Amino acid sequence: MKRLNIQDAITFTCIIIALFQFYTVTSPFPSFIQRYTHLALFLFLSFLLSIKKRPSSKLKSLSSMVLAVASLACIMYLVFMYPTRYIKYVEFTTQLSPFEVVLGLVILFLVLEAARRNIGAIFTGIIAFFLVCFVFGKLLGLHVHPIEDTVGLSIYTSIGLSSFILGISATYLTLFILFGSLVIASGMGEWLIALFTSILGHYTGGPAKVAVVASGIVGMISGSSVANVATTGSFTIPMMKRLGFPPERAGAIECVASTGGLIMPPVMAATAFVLAEFVSKPYAWVCLTAAVPAVLYYIGCFVQVHLDSVYLGIKGLPKEELPPLKGCLKKVYNIYPLVMIVIVLALGYTPLTAAFYGCIGTLPLLVVNRRKAALKYLVNGIRDGITATIPVAIACASCGLIVLTLNYLGWTIKLGTLASYIVGGSVTVLLVITMLFNLLLGMGMGSPTTAYIITVCTLGTALVRLGIEAYPVHMFAFYYSCLAPITPPVALSVIAACGIAGSKFWPTAFYSMRLAIIGFLIPFLFVFKPVVLFLNPEPSATAFGIVVSLFFAVGLAYGVGDLVNAVPQLKSRSSRSLYVKLAMDAACCALSIGLIPLPLSYSIWAVAALAVLFFFRLKLLKL
Repeated sequence: MKRLNIQDAITFTCIIIALFQFYTVTSPFPSFIQRYTHLALFLFLSFLLSIKKRPSSKLKSLSSMVLAVASLACIMYLVFMYPTRYIKYVEFTTQLSPFEVVLGLVILFLVLEAARRNIGAIFTGIIAFFLVCFVFGKLLGLHVHPIEDTVGLSIYTSIGLSSFILGISATYLTLFILFGSLVIASGMGEWLIALFTSILGHYTGGPAKVAVVASGIVGMISGSSVANVATTGSFTIPMMKRLGFPPERAGAIECVASTGGLIMPPVMAATAFVLAEFVSKPYAWVCLTAAVPAVLYYIGCFVQVHLDSVYLGIKGLPKEELPPLKGCLKKVYNIYPLVMIVIVLALGYTPLTAAFYGCIGTLPLLVVNRRKAALKYLVNGIRDGITATIPVAIACASCGLIVLTLNYLGWTIKLGTLASYIVGGSVTVLLVITMLFNLLLGMGMGSPTTAYIITVCTLGTALVRLGIEAYPVHMFAFYYSCLAPITPPVALSVIAACGIAGSKFWPTAFYSMRLAIIGFLIPFLFVFKPVVLFLNPEPSATAFGIVVSLFFAVGLAYGVGDLVNAVPQLKSRSSRSLYVKLAMDAACCALSIGLIPLPLSYSIWAVAALAVLFFFRLKLLKL
């Protein structure tokens, strides 16, 4: 089979999937039909892509084609028999036939194989482990579920593969990822880089600051830190290197800025939709509560980038190289798809409706910016968006199996009780364990959604048992699942940046973690100072909590950024003023971290101490 034919088939399938997603917005199907049709199409596309990746191996290409046809045929058979067999099984009026059991096992195999190819062996092994425990629970002292029950619950009910998690992928996630891809294809990303280059490019470390702001906005839309690094990084990283940033720092700045887009409203990472369903809150409300922490993340990154630029002596771009601001402002219409999303959400419409209108809103932008090539960019945008959704759709379906096993085996409560007992009731110790566990899952699976779900269903229940509100626990897990792409030893975003910057992996990864240190500590604010999530009904307490968190972010970023840059100076010169400088930086770090567990009523003293420290540091000592 020729490679060109496969490429055409992939493009055609992506267009069919996109049209199906648009059609379900205006003409909703029963959830079982919609979710399984969604899964069948993405499994089919997944195996088609495997043929394109290995065109030289005829045997592997043939096996992939067989799996593609089998996935479409088997799951669509389920869809067509929905009105009879599915309803009767759910109502316990009939049993599964041997054929239906075999069919269910084949579908489980197809999902696991697609997960192995698109997400990784570790993720697939975890799913298989949960299924084995579900069937052979007696070996672990658990309740035994026959194969028939396992297949029935996993395939023929709405609590297995076709759970609400797959429903989120079949509605919100696909359209929002498609929206991000169409926005990038329309040229909005290029316009944002040009706009912020004209505004910030001539300042100290200008290209780095452009990367922080522009990559944050583009990442907020695309929903993928790796894709964001690959797109905006191809512009910003060479620009930073040309002005004197070392390759490791240029790559790390882009990584941290791109990853922050996953936690920045209004178009947050795909995991945010799952979070909204778990806590039974509107997505717009989740976006509102996430606004302040996301701003703190970027403030911390921006402060450190400025300090690094000062120490490296990096100036801004020459004014003659800056894009004309007036020309950029004339194209301000590029922002209107994002504005449309915000307005639709603010008016109280569902995120699904907002994503639908956002996708439609990119079409005029494609015509204006791409002109005669608009159709080509539209098709490429659809193909890129749909193919980027494949691992998300497969992960969401697989996560349904994880939740099914955890609930039916009672592991959610048992693991929560065990974790509470092990830490002896210490909230702080359990928070640290949860952080490490969440980051480890996020690194190993490459799927923030999966890491978030497993963490919330296991250690999250233990945190709730210790008296922490449920929503801060969910946000705690959400943040660390989004930070996994910059956490070594895997750090997928760092790998992508190293390829563009030509930098070494470990220095880039460690520098990324240093820049994102605020992000790694912000989740602890959710637990100890939930006012940053607007969970306190008193406006005065909320306002003061935001001020405290702002001092925390600026103080820690300034202290860490200055300390790390000043310590190497001890080798070349050792003076009294330098030691005073380092001591004050260390005090900034200590006071800032101390603001996290300190009760809000006593935080004013730490804030006052930080303010005095800044005053002496910046004004009196002139350091």
